[in-house]
Amino acid sequence: MNFIRGTEVRVKNNERQQIRFFRTRFQRLCLLAGGTVGVILFWLWPPSVADLYRQSEQIMATDPDQAERLLREALQRSPEFADAGILLGRLLGQQDRWDEVQKLLSETPLQDGSAALMMQLADDAESASESELARTLWVEVSGMSCPEQPAALQSLFRASQIDGRDADSLKWARRLTQVTSDSAVAWWQFVGILESQKRITDAVEAYRQALACELPQQDRLEMRLRLLDHLIFLGDVSAARQEVSYLRMLNLRSLRLDVAEARLHRMDGNPEQALAILNRIRDSVDNSPRVIWLRGRVHLDLGSLRAAASDFERALQSLPEDEVLHFNLAEVYRRLGEDEKSAHHQKIYQQLHRSARTP
Repeated sequence: MNFIRGTEVRVKNNERQQIRFFRTRFQRLCLLAGGTVGVILFWLWPPSVADLYRQSEQIMATDPDQAERLLREALQRSPEFADAGILLGRLLGQQDRWDEVQKLLSETPLQDGSAALMMQLADDAESASESELARTLWVEVSGMSCPEQPAALQSLFRASQIDGRDADSLKWARRLTQVTSDSAVAWWQFVGILESQKRITDAVEAYRQALACELPQQDRLEMRLRLLDHLIFLGDVSAARQEVSYLRMLNLRSLRLDVAEARLHRMDGNPEQALAILNRIRDSVDNSPRVIWLRGRVHLDLGSLRAAASDFERALQSLPEDEVLHFNLAEVYRRLGEDEKSAHHQKIYQQLHRSARTP
């Protein structure tokens, strides 16, 4: 009996081993068949270039080498796939392979690429001091009608300012006002360049264009006051009067407006009215040398030579190297018969005048 039971146990163990053996073989055959089918399917239906791009995006940070292989495969199959070229450029740039990025982008149809992706690559390039590459990308985006266009134009403006390229700064600032016409910042940048270049007539036209746009009220008032100053400087009394009337209609209370109106009265040949305004605001502008100087010129117009000399001397304390102020003092002291003082200021005037003309 024991012999029979032992035999039965051995038979059952053999059966179990055979079942495990055949099960393992079957599983291996299935895996092999599945792998073979997978390879066949891959060759028959390879992933699209869009799939390759998405996969590379997902693993770019964790497996840059594989991401590069996927992107290069995508470009090999579709050389016109701009976003793949730009993304590969970002990947290479992160590895400081900027020479390769330059070559790659020269072969990439950037006009078909993502503006957002180009701006990211431009930021990477700028951070790596690859300024020309960044500029190339900004220029490309600046010509696109897209949400990134203003940022590209602003970057071009900023870079031109840093490099001292005044003509380019003006070009990009003007373009920015065309793209973002309701942006006060864009207009201030544009007009600021014109004013720094002493292009007052152009600044007047720019202010008028800006005032035709929907800008914040505070910016509009400031622009009108500056426009008024420029119109007076250009001698356009009629247009300046219109601005004063408009600002008075708004009930604007401003010392700058009062001073502008005094200047206009003087230009109109009404020094008494000009002096009345300047005396009314005397206490408020006591520390403003330009206004004190203006009052001195009004006094001079009226023949009040002592009052004029007093105002000019006060203004001179804050503007000791203003050649015109020294010229005014030389003239008023000459008319007062104080030849020594007149000669003193005449000499300083000539020195300053020669110095200003020396390159």
